[in-house]
Amino acid sequence: MIRQALIILTILITGLTLTCCSSPSNKWYEETKAEILRQSNIKADSIISTFNEDSTYRQEHYYFAGQEFLLKGYNNRILRIETYTTKGKNFELRREICDHGELGFEGIL
Repeated sequence: MIRQALIILTILITGLTLTCCSSPSNKWYEETKAEILRQSNIKADSIISTFNEDSTYRQEHYYFAGQEFLLKGYNNRILRIETYTTKGKNFELRREICDHGELGFEGIL
């Protein structure tokens, strides 16, 4: 009986600890992501394209007032990477896109 109570108590404490720890980081992530996207929601005043040696990979660099705020990478004309950068370059939101067009990875650096 005591052993079962200890097991249940351990599970409850573990669950509460994980819930408490995951919420703030998720909130930070969502708020930071929203701010990065807000800062990157501007119209570019210039776009520069760069290519690899055989032109199978192309990058589009989007600038406003001399600062790059968006980078898109295409492999054989298919969008593979998006990188959104904040003013001052403190944070980046990076996304990798899979073959079927769905998000494969998203993270903040």
